[in-house]
Amino acid sequence: MQTIERKRYLETLSVLKDKNLIKVATGVRRCGKSTLMTQFQDLLRKDNGKVSILAINMDMPDFRFLAEKNWKEIYDYIIKHLKKNVTNYVFIDEVQNVPEFEKLLEGLYVHPNIDLYVTGSNAFLLSSELATLLTGRAYEINVLPFSFAEYLEFTGKTTNPDRAFAEYVRTGGFPEAVRLSAEGNHFANEYLQMVFKNIYDNDISKRYTIYAEESYQEVVNFLIDSVGSSVSAGNIAKVLTTNKKKIDNKTVSKYIDTLVEAYLFYKVNRYDIKGKQHLATLEKYYLVD
Repeated sequence: MQTIERKRYLETLSVLKDKNLIKVATGVRRCGKSTLMTQFQDLLRKDNGKVSILAINMDMPDFRFLAEKNWKEIYDYIIKHLKKNVTNYVFIDEVQNVPEFEKLLEGLYVHPNIDLYVTGSNAFLLSSELATLLTGRAYEINVLPFSFAEYLEFTGKTTNPDRAFAEYVRTGGFPEAVRLSAEGNHFANEYLQMVFKNIYDNDISKRYTIYAEESYQEVVNFLIDSVGSSVSAGNIAKVLTTNKKKIDNKTVSKYIDTLVEAYLFYKVNRYDIKGKQHLATLEKYYLVD
């Protein structure tokens, strides 16, 4: 399968290697976090053919049996498979799926022979509770879909950058969407809709109470139409209620928070130049891709 090196992220991981920190790769689902970690493991092996690597991805058949285990059982499994008297590079994919994963991370972090790397697709991973627990222990690397430069490297469409950029804007930077776009844009569009449904089903509806999916989708559509514009939960609620989609601003605010936590949107706060502080109203929201 065609891939490219995510050089910027790999350089960061290389600098942090063997540092007394949990390396946490966060970002929207399907943006390439797992591939990035596999690439870094290849670099480790290139530097040292005898390196000890334990990589756990519970979506893989070899580790599916761990999906039903509690954090202590997973911890015991990892400790059992460590090599003695060497640094063991431990990788855990989508760690937020492990019940009480923060206890697992804390236990592995304090082990003297482990250099720990994890990925996660929900900002809950670095919520205030966990951030407090791991203060000074975790380093977040926020992974995004392909940049335009990475898109050009991946597709090889370097002879006509203007045309390539128009295609990039239409397709986006999700690696699999870019692959599928070669077969026709409708394949890429259907794939992206599937990605959104997967994020909604796994990172949003399982964790939060969504009172009305139709209203939720209306909030999503409003934010997409308003990219680059200042918005507020009150304004969105007012517009949707006018359009006979009755919803209050607290519900809108909650829905927006779930979208930000799933890394689908990124919030930019207003900044008061005179007061030199962020303002709590009229933020801007930008799509991840």
